[in-house]
Amino acid sequence: MNRVSMRSSDSLVSRESRFGYYRRGFERLCCWRERHRSGDARRSIVTDSSSYEYECSLSYILSPACPRKRAEMVVADQPDQRSSTAQVTMDDTTIPRAGDSGESQMPTLNLPNATPPDRDIDVSVRAADLAGRQNWQLSPIYRLPNEMFDHVFELAYLASVEKDSDFEEKGASVMDLVQNISLVSKRWREIVFFNPRLWSIIDFPNRLAVKTCIMRSKDAPLRIRLISGLISRTEKSPKTKALEECISILMTCIDRWQSLSHDNLRMETLGLIFAHPVPNLETLQLDAQFGPESKDWASDLSIPDGFFSGKVPRLRRLRLLSCHLPLNPLNYANLMELSLSMIDFNSTMFPLLGVLVACPSLELLRLHYISFFPSLSEAESSALANMSPIDMPRLRELSIVQYAGHSSTRAILASIHPRHSLHLRVVSTCHTIDDLYSILPLYKDLASTLQSLLEIEELAFKFREPYPDLNDSDTCDIRAVSRGGSPNHPPYPLMTLQLFPIESDEETAGSLLGARLFWNIGRDLRLPQLKALKITRLDPGTVGAAMFADVLNHLPSIQLLELISCSPVFVQTLTFTSNWRLCPSLETLQLEHSSTTGEDLLAVVESRTQATDDTTPVRLRLVLLDCSAVDQSSVWRLGEYAEVTITKPWE
Repeated sequence: MNRVSMRSSDSLVSRESRFGYYRRGFERLCCWRERHRSGDARRSIVTDSSSYEYECSLSYILSPACPRKRAEMVVADQPDQRSSTAQVTMDDTTIPRAGDSGESQMPTLNLPNATPPDRDIDVSVRAADLAGRQNWQLSPIYRLPNEMFDHVFELAYLASVEKDSDFEEKGASVMDLVQNISLVSKRWREIVFFNPRLWSIIDFPNRLAVKTCIMRSKDAPLRIRLISGLISRTEKSPKTKALEECISILMTCIDRWQSLSHDNLRMETLGLIFAHPVPNLETLQLDAQFGPESKDWASDLSIPDGFFSGKVPRLRRLRLLSCHLPLNPLNYANLMELSLSMIDFNSTMFPLLGVLVACPSLELLRLHYISFFPSLSEAESSALANMSPIDMPRLRELSIVQYAGHSSTRAILASIHPRHSLHLRVVSTCHTIDDLYSILPLYKDLASTLQSLLEIEELAFKFREPYPDLNDSDTCDIRAVSRGGSPNHPPYPLMTLQLFPIESDEETAGSLLGARLFWNIGRDLRLPQLKALKITRLDPGTVGAAMFADVLNHLPSIQLLELISCSPVFVQTLTFTSNWRLCPSLETLQLEHSSTTGEDLLAVVESRTQATDDTTPVRLRLVLLDCSAVDQSSVWRLGEYAEVTITKPWE
């Protein structure tokens, strides 16, 4: 009996101690609330140790393992103010309860043997509300760290200036960006004023602005863009004077230069800039197309051989526009990006191969409107014939834009061995006698040169495609991608060809070029991994049904064939006959904007459901978009042999 009494007494003492502990925690919470209202508390509840203890205690009371303890903590009304209930304020917002008289009440804890409250409040709901408010105050979405805003503002600037052209004068300057951001709020103004990386972007040719950027950027690497667009050819125009003043100021911190972009270049300015080494320069963009030394804005600025030797040891990205720098490997060593545009080299293309050998880490190569001497010397021809392809394991993109005359392009492509995921982009004019064999090194083993072409899984061929910068619509657009062997993987581009005929005034020029290019598919350009073929705007006047069937006969691995705005005669060739069994692995046939009839489709699907010695019957899937010649009765009949999906175009 005594043992039971002692046990009950200990339990009572422990319970009272526990309630005292909880009471003190709750009182600390209420004190924090009052300080928060007065503006003294600027931190979250859980940052205070006492409040954190209370949170843990409250969680323990509400745990499912202790249902008895959940009833031990209730909020009671005061005897003299029974119409009021507690108000808990976790931030600047006060949540009033029903029956609130407008006066704040201090909630109390009922001790054992206390009078039951008139109205119990669901503690679990209150606790959930408390936890939710704590989480909101701990990491609200609108309270991003300043470092995050720094990156957002910097990306906003870069997005406004990084265009397809490296030297276009577009987008707002960093000074405009700083001014606009400063008008949003006081916090944003403080963030941009104390962000050295944002001030390290110097793109405004103004003496005062350059000094301000140098001072506020502290020790951050400088990214300099002296892009002024067209300026007058007068001896001392205002823009020219402003540029000279800015360059003089920037020379005082040349060791901090990380990148430099400069247009309207003159050799005098270039000599002033590189009179001393630029030890940390990584990116150099020079544009002399409209410079004062060019004649009729057409000639190149000649940079002496070895001009940069020993001056830019960390240079990794070099972009030259109308700047002739001799193709000496020492001038281009160890580059990761090389862009040569609108340059007439006084040599053949053979020295360029030496430059590529000197850049084993090259990732991006652009050759836009550059020209070489057409004929190789006897020694160069012999060396080229005996040379193994240059291994370029990191080259991910090769872009070539040129006029007609593809001998140099094909020789370059035949002399390199890039990675299997290379994206080859060629934009060029062509004669009607040209084809893929004239551009790509199809006469060599692609496994040792452009192995990426063997990885093509999806090919899209568009006839009579409008070119953005031309008025005619005779462009042949060929695009190829791969999914890495899995249809669930995102596609990555392998080849983009935009070829248009020089004889644009002839009506048949585009058709002749398109026919010759299409004839190469599968025959000269072998595609062993091809799974999907998409053809747009093909008519019998360009490619006959027999030629179309012959091309498909060389592509037996096709599983998806998509024909958009194509003649119905090409659908008819898919019918199995004793002579033709095209695309035996075909699973999906998709037609868009087609006048194919239901009878034609029925003949195709019926012939493919019959087993033969050479083929296995396959149940086709038909996807029809805007095929008005296929009526409802034909759809029902097709459904007996194939899975049919009808999609109506948007009105």
